Amino acid sequence: MPPPIPYTTSPDEVKTFLEWAGQRILSLPVHGLYPQTYRSFWPDYPQDPNTAYGYSNVKLRPPPPSKDEIPFVDEILDLILLVPIERQRRILNARSLINPTTGRYIFPWSKISFLLHSDPRTIKNLHKKGLEFIAGRLSEDTVGRFRTIIGVNQSLHF
Repeated sequence: MPPPIPYTTSPDEVKTFLEWAGQRILSLPVHGLYPQTYRSFWPDYPQDPNTAYGYSNVKLRPPPPSKDEIPFVDEILDLILLVPIERQRRILNARSLINPTTGRYIFPWSKISFLLHSDPRTIKNLHKKGLEFIAGRLSEDTVGRFRTIIGVNQSLHF
């Protein structure tokens, strides 16, 4: 009988966790830094019959994360603190932010490389090494909890 295969997490799975958490962070409803002014809480009614059926310039917003997801978002984003190199942490934080409505990265490789005064290939390599470092430090029960809340397919585990 062959020995059991040791448990490993792939860097792609860690990337999926971080991107999920980044999307949830950006979908939190934030309305500014200052308190709001006085207002009434009467429901708005449409002045024009054309806007009564949803034809307006209202900005499309993703649904906010549930109260059960917020602790997992914090825990997943704390994984970045495992990386000892500050430059890699900045890259991992920047690449984990994804626009929840479009699914596009907030910071593409070119923008991160411009901000850090480096080559995009170097930035990609540092990102990959940071993901590998985090993947090597995760325990099986931690990854199992993340998989259940995110809904990652078990077939990602090789």
